[in-house]
Amino acid sequence: MLGGCVTMGILRAMAIRRRVKEMQEYARVLSVATAELRYRRDILAQVFVRVAKKCRQPYAAWLSELSQALMEAQQRQAYSYTEVAADFDQIWIEHADKLYESSGLKQEDMEYIYNLGQTIGYLDVQAQEEGLALLQADLGRHIRELEAEAKDRMRLSLVVGSVAGVLLIIILI
Repeated sequence: MLGGCVTMGILRAMAIRRRVKEMQEYARVLSVATAELRYRRDILAQVFVRVAKKCRQPYAAWLSELSQALMEAQQRQAYSYTEVAADFDQIWIEHADKLYESSGLKQEDMEYIYNLGQTIGYLDVQAQEEGLALLQADLGRHIRELEAEAKDRMRLSLVVGSVAGVLLIIILI
């Protein structure tokens, strides 16, 4: 009984830690993508292919699928910029929703991913770079806040699990 409650506390602490790690990895993905956009000035589908090779899950699979969908949309709409831009928004949101389902991120974390989709894809290069710099600064602040609260929440999860187990044992005795 006690072991089960402690295990629940440990699992909750691991979920909190996973969220922080995934946001840190997203910051790294954003940094690599910014560098690729700034120096290579390639199409987004190719940028995402290269970034996917440099990052961890769940972002590697997400970016690979996203780049594939963008390439398919670009082939379908090769001559119409407005249709490609509309497809980009739709594809981005669709794939961001899939990432949300497969990750340990919360909805408030996903706002940074949705914001990236609004920052890139249809603005000029300078506007993209400025938007990415603002997004990186805001994301850095968010991650620092998550790290600060994660330590307390992880400790609390372990304590609550242990106390719940002890209380259940006392009640059953």
